[in-house]
Amino acid sequence: MSSFAPSDLPTSATTGNVDGAWASPYAAFRPRSWQVAVAAAVFVWLLVDVLLSGPLRGLDRQIAPALLDLGMREHSSLRHLGFALSQAGGRGTNLIWIAVLCAVVLYRHRTFAPFVKALSATGVMFVAVYPFKEWLSRSYPADPRGDYFHAAGGLGGAFPSGHQANATLLASVGAWIAFEHIRAVWVRRVIGAYALAAPFVSAIAVLLMGYHWLTDVVAGTCAGVVLLAFIRWVWATPVGLRVEAALSLHRG
Repeated sequence: MSSFAPSDLPTSATTGNVDGAWASPYAAFRPRSWQVAVAAAVFVWLLVDVLLSGPLRGLDRQIAPALLDLGMREHSSLRHLGFALSQAGGRGTNLIWIAVLCAVVLYRHRTFAPFVKALSATGVMFVAVYPFKEWLSRSYPADPRGDYFHAAGGLGGAFPSGHQANATLLASVGAWIAFEHIRAVWVRRVIGAYALAAPFVSAIAVLLMGYHWLTDVVAGTCAGVVLLAFIRWVWATPVGLRVEAALSLHRG
């Protein structure tokens, strides 16, 4: 997100990050403490509002039908376009390009650390987001029965949006890896631009396609920010740094 601003922290001599116009590998796509606090507070606010059928849930019920009436799901070409754009928040889609990036880093820098960072982000997502989605099991806007909880038969799981959490967390982890290991400025710029755009593209697509309510999308973004900060913190601890060093084939 655009608030993940560049820092004046020194860059690592081993990363080749010499483009001063872009963040150092230490600061690239790393939320600040106040951003994490705001994201956590907004997530709790949205959860309480949705559970108590507050004004934001009422707003959901006004916005979603209006967006569905635009008919994006009903036209074949638009439906395929909407699905494609929603993959900016697709877990598989993001993991594929991140895996390619990690393979390039492994070949050039002889380290498995990026693979483990990507897998740890995915693992945290599964532990923190998906059980919560299943427990709440909120219906999707396209469900003709409306907005309700504990939807059976795989028809629930809207809150928070996994698409949005993936778009925020995984795309940013990919950018972090690129800023940390890739020398080519244009590659870092492309991946950084994608990581900035992915949450917005995903949000628009899932809303137009009726995959999620607006509160789901905002909550998913907040969850992604908090989890991104957590992953960055874990890998910056002494234990995380030792693990990263151990994953390098240059050790010893």
